[in-house]
Amino acid sequence: LFFEVTSVASLISEEKGKVTSSERSSQSFKQSEQSTNKNKSTETASVNESTQESVKSTQSQSTEPEPTQESTEAVQDPTVKSIAISFDDGPGATTTPQLLQILKEKNVHATFFVLGENTAQHPEIVKQTAEAGHEIGNHTYDHQDLAVLSAQSITEEVAKTDTGIKKATGKTPTFVRPPYGSITSVGASVIRRPIIEWSVDSEDWKTRNPDLILQKIQATVYDGAIILFHDIYPETIRAVPQVIDYLQEQG
Repeated sequence: LFFEVTSVASLISEEKGKVTSSERSSQSFKQSEQSTNKNKSTETASVNESTQESVKSTQSQSTEPEPTQESTEAVQDPTVKSIAISFDDGPGATTTPQLLQILKEKNVHATFFVLGENTAQHPEIVKQTAEAGHEIGNHTYDHQDLAVLSAQSITEEVAKTDTGIKKATGKTPTFVRPPYGSITSVGASVIRRPIIEWSVDSEDWKTRNPDLILQKIQATVYDGAIILFHDIYPETIRAVPQVIDYLQEQG
């Protein structure tokens, strides 16, 4: 057994496509912020509990076709454990390109939840990220707490970011991750698309220490987890190779 490191969309696709080894067929696997929510889903992406009445559960989201994915059903080797890695708050002018090179060398795909203001400053990096096969998600424009914003303000935060991402990549993002994992049913009803949070926090934003980042992952990771990192910290970039090596060696 070992961990397959992948993107959020691939993790969801693999969860719905698991089969027994006798049914296994030829396949191409996609290698793949401060959280106050304690009730995260242990299967796929978690949705803030306060939004569950107006947001479909992540499991039901997995039955919807993803615009950026092939329509063929994924076939998952049951002996392989899958982990999704995600990066928030970028792109960083120097850190994100460094991270992209590492992911290329490791043959791993990830999900990048970018800020609209950073996308406006570095559209070429967002384009490069998408062209490398990574998934781009919407993390709002300037990282405001959506739980305290009006519906109109939330709409503007998301729409401005969508515009920047589409201008850079040609595609509107499928997923939204609210800053701090904070959103109400009002916000969810405005966004009207899958809201992806995380189930394992690397706490890179707090420790800023590669060794402690790795230790946190080692202590908390599990099959089906979505790990939160931030690609704006040099310490995170230094930790990523060790984290990937650890995940791919474990099972």
